Amino acid sequence: MDLNISVVRNFLQSFSEETQHLQNQIDMLNRFIWVLLVALVANIMAMLIKFYLDKEHSKQEAKLQRRKLIFEHSITFTKKIFAEVDALSDYTKNDCLEIIKDVNIIRNELNENRIYLDSNVYKSIDNILNYFTEISGNFRKKNVNKEVDLKRKIIEAFHGH
Repeated sequence: MDLNISVVRNFLQSFSEETQHLQNQIDMLNRFIWVLLVALVANIMAMLIKFYLDKEHSKQEAKLQRRKLIFEHSITFTKKIFAEVDALSDYTKNDCLEIIKDVNIIRNELNENRIYLDSNVYKSIDNILNYFTEISGNFRKKNVNKEVDLKRKIIEAFHGH
């Protein structure tokens, strides 16, 4: 009977060791599953955050692109208007009707494109157009120094001074 007990004891000890080894493997698998689960959740969170940030970046990029286009149009338009206003200085006393006609054309262009202009630029252009309207009625009020000053104010408003 001692032999049977020794065999059973060896079997139980071997079974216990194998069971302990399997338990260790199961514990390692559980830890691995938890690590994998945490990594998966972290990856999902990172993807959601990246999606949100990319979406916000797209919105900001669209706004910047829009501002860039408005700015470019503003520069082109202001340059064109300034050239037209500058040409008004060349009119003579005999061209009073032409001055009024051209001032009205410039004012219409200005109003149609007001959305592209800074309020100070718009105001400075409007001031010089008012001046030319005034001298078209009484050409003796023409003052070259005042014209230069009004044009300088357009330039300063355009540059943000």
